[in-house]
Amino acid sequence: MKNPQKNERRIVLDVGFEHKAAEDISGFANHGKIVGEPLFVPGYDDGLAIQLKNPFGRTSAQQYIRFDDLKGIDLRTDDFTIMFWYKTEFGGTQEWAASWHVTQSGWGVDMPGVLLGGVVFSNRDTFDFDATGILAAQLPLKQYFSAGLTGEQGQRVDVDGIHEPQDGRWHLMTAVYSRSEGTYRIYVDGAEKSSADIAAFSGQSLGTNSLVLGADVLGQYGLGNACLDSVRLWCGAVTEEMIRDCYERERLGRLMGEITRRLGDVDGDRDSDSFYSVESKKQLLDRVMTVRRAVMETGERKRMEPIPWEPLYDSLKSSYEQFLANPQKNARLTMLLMSDVHIKEVDDNRASALKTVFADLEKRNIHLDGIVNPGDFAAGATEAVCDKAYSVLNQLMERHPDWQVVSCFGNHETNYVSEMENYHTGAEAFWRNVQPYISMGEDRRFGGGRLESVQNYSYGMTDKGCHFLVLNTDYLPQVGNAKTDWDTNTLDPLRHGLFLSEESYAWLEKQLDEYQKDGQPVFVISHSPFADTVPLSYFRRIRIRDNSVGPQDSRLRRLLGRYEKVVYICGHLHLSFGITGPVTVESSEGGRFTEITLPSFQNAKRGYRNVPATWIMYVYEDRIIMRARDFGKGEWMTEYDEVIWLNRVR
Repeated sequence: MKNPQKNERRIVLDVGFEHKAAEDISGFANHGKIVGEPLFVPGYDDGLAIQLKNPFGRTSAQQYIRFDDLKGIDLRTDDFTIMFWYKTEFGGTQEWAASWHVTQSGWGVDMPGVLLGGVVFSNRDTFDFDATGILAAQLPLKQYFSAGLTGEQGQRVDVDGIHEPQDGRWHLMTAVYSRSEGTYRIYVDGAEKSSADIAAFSGQSLGTNSLVLGADVLGQYGLGNACLDSVRLWCGAVTEEMIRDCYERERLGRLMGEITRRLGDVDGDRDSDSFYSVESKKQLLDRVMTVRRAVMETGERKRMEPIPWEPLYDSLKSSYEQFLANPQKNARLTMLLMSDVHIKEVDDNRASALKTVFADLEKRNIHLDGIVNPGDFAAGATEAVCDKAYSVLNQLMERHPDWQVVSCFGNHETNYVSEMENYHTGAEAFWRNVQPYISMGEDRRFGGGRLESVQNYSYGMTDKGCHFLVLNTDYLPQVGNAKTDWDTNTLDPLRHGLFLSEESYAWLEKQLDEYQKDGQPVFVISHSPFADTVPLSYFRRIRIRDNSVGPQDSRLRRLLGRYEKVVYICGHLHLSFGITGPVTVESSEGGRFTEITLPSFQNAKRGYRNVPATWIMYVYEDRIIMRARDFGKGEWMTEYDEVIWLNRVR
């Protein structure tokens, strides 16, 4: 088969998984074979998508899709374009690589050389370094989404570092392989992200005429954890204008699908006490139907001029956001959730991130009752660093004296580095700096919450009827710099985690008993997550290697699990949107509570990478609504919104 001319593009594969099968509706009968028993989940729009889960490794993948002996195209020699909607879970793997993982941007696609990841699409043997063909893979950290081409003489051209497809949202991925132009290009959501020169591959036969999704042609290196929807293959190189038009049209479908699902969930089983008015839901659904009809009408006639998809999308998104912002009930409490700010200097980039948040809140006139910070607000355990960090906050808070700040300290604020930087210097500086926010004496300058009890550096307070218990680790002897001690806990047993003395446990139990009486939610604030609840929250007995609450995990989760409406808020892991939402923590005795691990303000290596982005928490009688916002862009991110039902935690 000869290469088509540039104006002879034709779609030869079109699969949507609507009937839980890989049925091709292009007319070329390139039906696929689904290997294994993958799940079918809600797609990017109102339809179904396929979810693939595989353990990493060369051994046979358990779930993938094969399209063998393609008709209407020869992938070995033709120009072609592959396009599909794609969403990862945990960045496309079953577990997250640690931040010190060796993969780096620019290393290319070499599946035998990585420890986590998986093939997204391929027509070659990916274990054989010299096998010809194409490969796209989802890899950890700085490589992220990567695509490569291997030629007959061992030439390799790779592009990587495309981070958007690991943020847990639906993205339209497009790869254009144009032999006639000597390039291949990767697009995400209609925008070109990377390209490479493949002129040297001219005249070569590359790979096989089979396309495999979720593994290579031998069923190796299965895709770890991702969903695919609306897979299309063209014979020929699709233009950037066509790609952009397709994205603009189809993201309307993505938004309409999200709205439809959200409206179906919005009141749960509490329709007798509707959270949103019947009229507002009807208006939004009518708006969705109007847009849907417009999309269908354009598909039924030949368009003589470009359709203004973007204004349609913006209008519908605006209607959606206005709907979400106007429930029939007012929130009892509205709090900004922020963690791991790590301010070291009054003018560093972390301080700038905090100022960006305040500027956005003020510009949009977003109402708050206060801020919850589960630690590492300051970037060190010295008095000077802590004073600088809180001086930035104090200055910003002068315009909002009624906001209540509820804050604890983190590991960076108590680590032993020297006699001038350790638990004592950091904790004492923290306690002095939070007095303007929690003291019931003359030091009080901000907020209206009532301080009710203090235990060492931990404290309990109530604001707007909601209770807060802030757990700051008690002291264990520090005798040296833990950064040099990776094998024992002798130098700094407080390097990570939480230690509570017997007196502190007695205090905590007494406060929980007291707060339980009125049936209101109790927010427990501490720095570290419970073990094995979210990615990276593993427990290690050597504290410097531990990423969890630590050795007292079981005891603490048993205690918290005994009480109703407990919500545990933490940070520490520098995760971000798209990696984890709220999770349920269970104890061995049957109790349970909700844990929220917050996005980091310092950086975002995993998931949604823009900083600062976090949740605003709205507390109602029967639920907590968490609305996600990118404060730098000034955008609500409805895909990351979360709802916690307070009466369902048990």
